[in-house]
This record gives sequence, structure tokens and C-alpha cells, in this order.
Amino acid sequence: MAPGLNSDRNTGDWMTCLPEELWDIPLTNLAIPGSHDAMSYCLDITSPLLRSESDSFRLLDRVFYCFTRPIIYKWATTQACLYLIPDSAGLYLIPDSAGLHLIPDSAGVHLISDSAGLHLIHDSAGLYLIHDSAGLHLIPDSAGLHLIHDSAGLYLIHDSAGLHLIPDSAGLHLIHDSAGLYLIPDSAGLYLIPDSAGLHLIHDLAGLHLIPDSAGLHLISDSAGLHLISDSAGLYLIPDSAGLHLISDSAGLHLISDLAGLHLIPDSTGLFQIRQLKNIVQQLQAGVRYFDLRIAHKQNDVSRDLYFTHVIYTQVTVVDTLNTVATWLSEHPKEIVILACSHFEGLSEKLHEEFIYSLKIIFGFKLCPPKADTTLRSLWSSGYQVVLSYEDHAAERHKELWPEIPYWWANKADAEELIQYLDSQKRFGRPDGFFVAGLNLTADRCFMASNPHISLRTVTMEQWECVRRWLEDQKPGSDMTSLNIIAGDFIGLIPLCSIIIDLNKKLLKRRSPKKVEV
Repeated sequence: MAPGLNSDRNTGDWMTCLPEELWDIPLTNLAIPGSHDAMSYCLDITSPLLRSESDSFRLLDRVFYCFTRPIIYKWATTQACLYLIPDSAGLYLIPDSAGLHLIPDSAGVHLISDSAGLHLIHDSAGLYLIHDSAGLHLIPDSAGLHLIHDSAGLYLIHDSAGLHLIPDSAGLHLIHDSAGLYLIPDSAGLYLIPDSAGLHLIHDLAGLHLIPDSAGLHLISDSAGLHLISDSAGLYLIPDSAGLHLISDSAGLHLISDLAGLHLIPDSTGLFQIRQLKNIVQQLQAGVRYFDLRIAHKQNDVSRDLYFTHVIYTQVTVVDTLNTVATWLSEHPKEIVILACSHFEGLSEKLHEEFIYSLKIIFGFKLCPPKADTTLRSLWSSGYQVVLSYEDHAAERHKELWPEIPYWWANKADAEELIQYLDSQKRFGRPDGFFVAGLNLTADRCFMASNPHISLRTVTMEQWECVRRWLEDQKPGSDMTSLNIIAGDFIGLIPLCSIIIDLNKKLLKRRSPKKVEV
């Protein structure tokens, strides 16, 4: 069977699998999936703000750090993350896109299906059945039976530590275990929890939960949608109802991003170690071939390391990430990427030259010069795999670097307004070379401040269907209204890449379905 465009299984090598009929079309006339702010999935919430941010905003961030950082994080993060969680049982894989959580470990398979309302977990300890829609939570394990029944308002939990009886909506929550007695009046007032560590005082009506104990202060603010917990182990930062759960411990910062609101809770053995799984390779495998890379040097950083940025800096360095891309390209010799490097905040002329030298070392003969023929057939024969756009005048001294690639940015938080902007740009006609149509939604700070319980992710997901319908009607090619690179946010959470790749079918000549399968 001839290569085609008919399977999501080929998104990791979709250029390799294009029909031969498209091999002589320049990349500037193909539909190419792009990742807006491609590296924002690994922002470091503890890093300083970019020096370009206003003095007033920097002052606000210093004074109200605990409140500004979660807001910054959930609006600056434009790409999704997956995580591996190793524990004593093995590795737990949590994909956060389709509502299905498959967690394999050494003991068996853990399957959690959110969309069906049924949560089934199986391991060596037994079967865990959690059924949300019926209000019944039945969890048998080696320690005993844990029965939680929501609809009746009764929570009965029995384990090796003792008996926990929690009557719901009755006014009082009474929990008894080996540590002592916990008496919790519900939302009518204060939560008073005496235990061996001291007194825990929680006040709901004010929106603040203040829990002093021997380890330190635990502060939770519900009304702002932010949960901040600080103890001897480190800092736990959990933005509520934003879809993002951030956990920091002594080992570093860890992010759990989950549409279903999955919460991981550290147990008596310590904190779960959470290690990042999703990186730029997962975006490459998803089919992304254009990467929006905003680069900067940290203020007062004595090292020469460069980081990606979006209001704050990433955890990973630029050079390490691009080395990963180069390795992936060597394993996929017919795939071509477009790297758009921009911003360059804090880079001196000398640092620019050092960085460009590093780029040449990393990609070598893979770098495609601007005057090269950009058809797939020509690129494959020459071994070129990297179109590197460098948005700074330093690029003029290096024949391997491309100038800035135009980006149609609507700067709108509403999908209808985004589409109106893109349609108006199309009426003026497409540029001759590479250009990007940005599907990314953008909110100003007034919108963010007035909507504390939502995030860029929720805004994007809620309006995706509107954007999808418009996207499916687009076409690539050389026509005035055609599109080329189409970039968006949250690659993997929405089927952006497969839809964009499928647009290339419209470039195929009309032929009998029996001769070509698309």
C-alpha cells in the first residue's frame, strides 16, 4: 500500500508518509502543524519574572508572590504535560487528554475511566472500585474495607489505623483514629482539628484555611481558587478548578495536569516523586513541525545558559532541548522541522554569537539555508532537516539562518473574534514564504484577574469546537487565501495535528478512490 494520510499512527513520521504527489510542493505551500510557545509546559514557577515585565507587576509579584505565581503559571502555560509517577509498585503513567488513565505497574494494570464515571484500579493489594455517578466508593485493600457512600451522606472508613466515621451534611464531621479525635463542623463555621501535632484551625467563610502545626503553616485560599500548603517537606501549590496541580518538594517542582481533577496525595512514607514525561519529543511524535521558541538569558545569572520563556523561565535549557531535537531528527531522516527562535531577552552580541555557534554544532549539515529548494524531494536528497528562523539582526551574518517568519496573532480571548481576525488576514493574501496562522487564544491581565477560577487551558478547551469547525474548512497551497503553518496551544489535548495534516489531502489531484487511498 502506498503511503497516505489516512492514519493517526503516522503522525510521528507524517512527512515521510506523504504521497509522492506532494513531494515536489514547497513546504511553504503545505499545511504544517505548529506549537505556540512550545516549551511552556515546563515553566519554572519559582524563576524570576522576565526583566521586560513592568516595574509595577514585578513589585506586585514580590509582595503577593503566593497569589500571583499560580495565576501567572496557569495563563502562561500553553502546552500540556504528561507525567510518570514512580513509587514502590513501579511506574504509573497518567495521560491527561482523552479522559482515560492507564496506569501499568509491576503488580498489574490500573485502569481509571473518567468519562464513564467508573474508576477501576487493580493491583497486588486487591481491587479498588470507585463509582462516582452512583455515589458509591468501594475500596477493599489489604488493610481492610473502605466504604464511602456519598448519596446517603455517610462515610465509613475502616483500616489498620482505626475507625473513621464521617457523617456528611449533618453538620459535624467526626473522625477517630489512632492519632486522636478530629471534630469538624462543616461550612457553617470553623473546622477545629486537634491531633498529636497540635491544633489545626480552618475557616471556610473567609475563604482562608489556616492550619498551623509543628511542621509549619499550611495556608489554603479557596475563594481565590488557590491552594498553598507549606510544610517541612516543601511547598505545595495547587490552583483549584484550573486543571493544574503543582507540587513542589525538596527535589524540585512537579506538575500534575489533569482534566478530570486528579489529585495525588503524599502518604506516610513521604512524597510521591513525580517526574516529567512529556517533552518536545512527544510534540514531535504528535506531528508538530513548527516550534515557537522564545529564548532569554536570566538576569544576574553568572552562567551562559539560555532558557525558554513565557513571562517566567523554563526548567530546561535551550541547548539541552535542541540536542534532543537533533537526536530525534537523526532517527527520523525524512522529517523536517521549523524552529522559530525569538525574543532573546538579556542576550548580548557575544552571547548571540555563542548561541548561533552552538546551533551550528548541534544541527550541523541538517541546517537548511534560506535559498535552498524547500520541496520534500530536494530536502531529502540534500539531507536538510532544520529551517532555523532567528529573529535578530545577528542572523544577517550567518547564511544558514532564516529571517523572522510572520505570525498572524489575533490577541483575542474569544474564538469568534480569533476567526474574524484570521479571515481578515486571508483577504489581504498570504505572504510568499513561510507564515504562521495562530489559533492561540490570548487573555489580557484584566480578563485574568476577573476570572480567577479559569485558565488559558479551560478557555482553549471550551472553545475548541468553534475553532475546529473553522480549521477543517481551510486549505494549504499557493492560493491567496491558503494557509501554511497553523500553530495552536495544548497539543495532545486537542487533535490539532491530525486535522492540520489531513488538510494536505486537498492538494492531491482528483483521482479514482481505487487508485489512491487517502
